[in-house]
Amino acid sequence: MNSFHVESCRRIKEGDGEFIVRMLSGRLAGGDRFGCQDGMGHHVLFRVRSVEAQGVLFRAECEGPIAFDGQFAGFTIVTTPFPPSRSDLPMPARKPEPTERELAYLKACAPDWNHYHPLQQAVVLCVVRGKRSYEKISDDLSVNAADIESACRGLGDVVLRDSSTGTIYIK
Repeated sequence: MNSFHVESCRRIKEGDGEFIVRMLSGRLAGGDRFGCQDGMGHHVLFRVRSVEAQGVLFRAECEGPIAFDGQFAGFTIVTTPFPPSRSDLPMPARKPEPTERELAYLKACAPDWNHYHPLQQAVVLCVVRGKRSYEKISDDLSVNAADIESACRGLGDVVLRDSSTGTIYIK
């Protein structure tokens, strides 16, 4: 994990922004992600695309929405790397595709959506569509329930399971 202070930020285009930061600890790199809480209390997530040194400051080009120039100036932020790809998971026999509306919802509640293994994407989509148990998701995807349970590990920021009822839901 790394921490930095945002000196300034600006919107480059819809969904892309630029941050000028001063590192407090660690090293900022492409693939890091961080979140900021905007003035409305919404958690806004960013993924670093590239970093360029500018003297003692760094310019970070990021994927993520900046509503207006200077929106996050003055923030101190801690980054986390994207989780490694889950190559240990099987491919789903049938991978459902999200509708445009579902995709917009998924990107809001699961900002790392594009970095999930295909089985994890399918599991999250099944939960969004109302499947609430490993067994129901297993039947829908033709993957055994143990693999569904394994796919849910690492999705704790999105998919939760009530241990008393076994019900799976979106956080």
